[in-house]
Amino acid sequence: MRDDAHLPRRRLGASALVLAVTKARPARAANALDALLEATALQGGYVAATAAEAARSEELFLRLLRGEYGTALAEAFRPLGFVLETLSLGPETLAVLREAPGAATGKGLYVVRSPGTAPVALQAPHRFHDLDTGTIVARLMAEEVRFAAASWNTTPRRHDDAAGRRVDADLAHAPISHFNAFTRAFGRSRPGGLVAQLHGFEQGRRSSSAGGTAAMIVSAGTASPGPQVRASAACLRAGPEAWQVLLYPEDVRELGGTTNTNAAALRALGGTTEFLHLEMAREPRRRLAREVAPRRHFAACLIGAGR
Repeated sequence: MRDDAHLPRRRLGASALVLAVTKARPARAANALDALLEATALQGGYVAATAAEAARSEELFLRLLRGEYGTALAEAFRPLGFVLETLSLGPETLAVLREAPGAATGKGLYVVRSPGTAPVALQAPHRFHDLDTGTIVARLMAEEVRFAAASWNTTPRRHDDAAGRRVDADLAHAPISHFNAFTRAFGRSRPGGLVAQLHGFEQGRRSSSAGGTAAMIVSAGTASPGPQVRASAACLRAGPEAWQVLLYPEDVRELGGTTNTNAAALRALGGTTEFLHLEMAREPRRRLAREVAPRRHFAACLIGAGR
């Protein structure tokens, strides 16, 4: 699904963004994150990371996830085209790593809370195509549940460049990316944690009757879901919305995320941090983006699985 409505009509400069977010109050936290998403949305200009760049950013991401927010780290990120800033959400301050205005090439957007928070990272790698997934992640980060981190893509997964050539900027399938580096760094910094990646699907385009009626399809990106993924699926299934939540590959055999390179990168670490691939039909995405009650239950299912 394409979400051209979320592409910005204008670009905010770095100083305008800082002003917008640092004056935010708790009730305006969602608006602050919305402004951040708008300011970092690109319509093109994607340049794939090199292996050396991704390896470097992984080590810097690890420092960030361990609580280092200072000038030395900001200067270390600068050659990679990133700017390290802060985002005030009421009484707390989050670290924001965004692309420098003159070096924006689809590297992604990253928000981190200090260590000691719930060991769950939220991801929306297709926010322009999978309607509302980027907004859901922003809402979850803005509310009282203290998720450790969040990341979004900053350019559509498929778009045409200035010469009319088709560009593949899919951060959920690129073998090398800063997005992947962040995933690996989170796995290294939060043993036993959870990386929860949100996607969207159209029921009418499914190849099976199960997929065509599912509200959510939960997987680990493999044929062997671990205990945290199973716990999340069971919790979501038991929610008050009574959504049909299916577990891959036991309940449904499509949309299992088995080619997801972020899941593969996390598994390659050989650690205990699990990957949760969550496909959602249009209705649950719409409600999660707009309604607090279902979002609270959704958050509880992720937090409970990431302990």
